[in-house]
Amino acid sequence: MPKTMDTASGSADLIFQSSDGTKFPVHRKNVQSMAGAFPIPETTTPTIVTQLPEPAKVLEVVFQFVYPKRLPSLDDRDFDLLMEIAKAVEKYEVFSAMQACTYAFMNARFKGTHSADILAFAIKYEYPQLADSAAEDLLFFDAIHTAEKLPDKHLLLWLKYRKAGRKAIFGSAEEKIDTMKMDLVCSPSLPYPPTNQYGCCHCRDGSTRWMKHLKRISSRSALTEEILGFSDYQFSPNTSVKCSCLKKRRCMHLSEVAGLVKKGLEQIPSFTDFRRGLDEQNEGAQTKQNVDDESSDLD
Repeated sequence: MPKTMDTASGSADLIFQSSDGTKFPVHRKNVQSMAGAFPIPETTTPTIVTQLPEPAKVLEVVFQFVYPKRLPSLDDRDFDLLMEIAKAVEKYEVFSAMQACTYAFMNARFKGTHSADILAFAIKYEYPQLADSAAEDLLFFDAIHTAEKLPDKHLLLWLKYRKAGRKAIFGSAEEKIDTMKMDLVCSPSLPYPPTNQYGCCHCRDGSTRWMKHLKRISSRSALTEEILGFSDYQFSPNTSVKCSCLKKRRCMHLSEVAGLVKKGLEQIPSFTDFRRGLDEQNEGAQTKQNVDDESSDLD
């Protein structure tokens, strides 16, 4: 026998039934005023039951948002259930629940592990702040990991953003290392940090290895902590290279590398702005193509 949830008093004039057989009596006026897309029959009788494809655990939460009472917290829901609820409130346009779902997605416990799913949701339903947060989280994860979770239609956009974001973070520091002028030793007369680009092979090798380590870090907070503590990154004492850096057992170029990465973190483009820029480029290219086509027709 189907279960009936106590979602309304005895005056309820609508009955919805979940995919797993639970009935939800609700008031027409509440559903019509608080939601925009529920399938409401024109006439209602106690025998009319409207079937919905969502399970009871989803609808139980959704219908709480159509009544004027304290709204339920979504912070303790597991991710899969929260995503089902979020998709349902978008589908049925339960306006009071939409923002609650986006706030719940911002929970730190979902960062990284579910950021790709959140990004796809934010793009589809146009939540720019949520998209920006999820996209930035994903900059620090392996591209293959993200590509496997994103829908194909968003993949190219994401790959372009990832390339731009990673370049913003690490590009200047990598250029500094790549253009470091080589010398047999680092001059002990150089101030700390160095004011020129000269470094010995030990400096360049140490900076390169540290950069590889930085690029493997999987969150912005962890990367920030690492570059702020760059002085803890020490050379091995077992070396025959005569470098003045070895007196401190750390490369004096690392402070500049750390500073460039720190500055790069502040220059990460927002996903929304990046996407808008690509759209404008595409529109400009299409306009030019249309003009060229019209010109060729006149020839």
